Amino acid sequence: MSQLNNNSNYNNYNNSNTNSNSNYNNNNYNNVCYNYNNRNYNNSNSNYNNYNTIENENIKDEKIVFHVDMDSFFASVETRYRPDLKDKPVVVCSKTYSLDPESPKGVVSAASYAARSYGVHSAMPFAQALKLCPDLIFFPLNKSLYQEVSNSVMKILEKNSYIVQKASIDEAYLDPGHFAKDYKEAKVLGEKIKREIYEKEKITCSVGIAPNRVVAKIASGFKKPDGLTLVEPENVIEFLSPLPVNKLPGVGKKTNMKFNSAGIKTIG
Repeated sequence: MSQLNNNSNYNNYNNSNTNSNSNYNNNNYNNVCYNYNNRNYNNSNSNYNNYNTIENENIKDEKIVFHVDMDSFFASVETRYRPDLKDKPVVVCSKTYSLDPESPKGVVSAASYAARSYGVHSAMPFAQALKLCPDLIFFPLNKSLYQEVSNSVMKILEKNSYIVQKASIDEAYLDPGHFAKDYKEAKVLGEKIKREIYEKEKITCSVGIAPNRVVAKIASGFKKPDGLTLVEPENVIEFLSPLPVNKLPGVGKKTNMKFNSAGIKTIG
C-alpha cells in the first residue's frame, strides 16, 4: 500500500493556480446545456468563451447523438504523467481518509481499470479495497484539478459540436449539428474528438454514437476504455438485444434482480 501526494514534484500539472478550498458544487456542471449556434471565437488563440449558456434545456433525441465518457477520469488525471503507474492498481481517495495500516479509513472515489480487475470500485471502503488488492496506490482527491481538466475537455467538445449537454464532470451528450451530417461523418468526428482530448490532456475517452441518448450512452461503455462504438438506426435492435438488462441506464443491482426473477435477462 502506498500513498502519493498531489503536491510532489512529478505533478507538474498541479503548478497552475488551483485552490483546494474553491467552491466545488456538482450543480455547477449538472444539467447545463450550451448552444453554440451564434458563438464567435478567435481561431488564433483558441478562445472558445463566446457562447450562450442555456439552463435546463435537454438535447432532443435526434438522428445522431454522441455520448462522450472519460475513462476512469479521476485516476487517469492523476496518472497521466506517470508512465511508471501505467496498468497499476490506482485509486483516488475520499476527501477525509486515513491509511493507517492498522485501521484504514475512507472510501474509494475512483479506481483505475487495473484496480477494478481486483474487484475494487468507487464507494468501496478502503479496508475492503485493501483486502482485495494490498498493493493499491492511493491518491488524495483533488477536485479543483479534475474540474480544471473537465473544463478543458468540454471546450474541445464545444468546438466540435452544435450543442453540448454536460451530464457530469466526466461525461456529456453532443448534438453534432452541421459537424456531422451522417453516420460516416459522425465516426470521423468521434475519432477527431478522442484524438484532440488525448493530445490536449493525455487522457482517453470512450464515445458512443447512436440515434438517441439511451443507446449512445450504452454504446460509449461498450468498448471501454478508449473505445468508439457507432450504432446506426437500422442496427439498434441487433446491438441492444443480446446485452444484459443491467446495461440500461438506471437499472441497478436491485432492479436487475427483479428483472432476472421475472425471467428478463437481456434487453432484447
